[in-house]
Amino acid sequence: MLESHRMIIKFLKQTILEADLKAMDCGHEKDFAIIPEAFDDEYLGILLENDGCDIYFKIYYETDDSDCFVTMDLEDGLHESIHVKFNFEDWKNDFHQFCIAVKVILEHYAIGIWTEAMAEMEVIGLVNFVKKYQSKTIVWNNDCLVYE
Repeated sequence: MLESHRMIIKFLKQTILEADLKAMDCGHEKDFAIIPEAFDDEYLGILLENDGCDIYFKIYYETDDSDCFVTMDLEDGLHESIHVKFNFEDWKNDFHQFCIAVKVILEHYAIGIWTEAMAEMEVIGLVNFVKKYQSKTIVWNNDCLVYE
């Protein structure tokens, strides 16, 4: 599926916006900068930056010679950085899993509980973190975080 990187980039842009809007609705958003970067014709970089609490996506373009893939680096300055690579060999399934992971991660980032999320990922791992929260919704109730 040549040009699959375009769908991934559009998904990331939309999901970043949705996570930020949800956090604003809750009144608990964290201010972060979205810094696009492009290097050669090899990949597009998207950096979400907030005082050392960063998420860095690199979307490597699909070409006639290579498939698209995405790397994601998660940092908070207190815990071990997490580095993940998403391949899309089974496009439908792999893209679905990527979408779930990104939505869970961005929701925790945008709502301002990133350090807590990184601490939990350090203990249980990224895969288990995503599994734990993929079917839960973050809700603020009387200034208290609740998962439904």
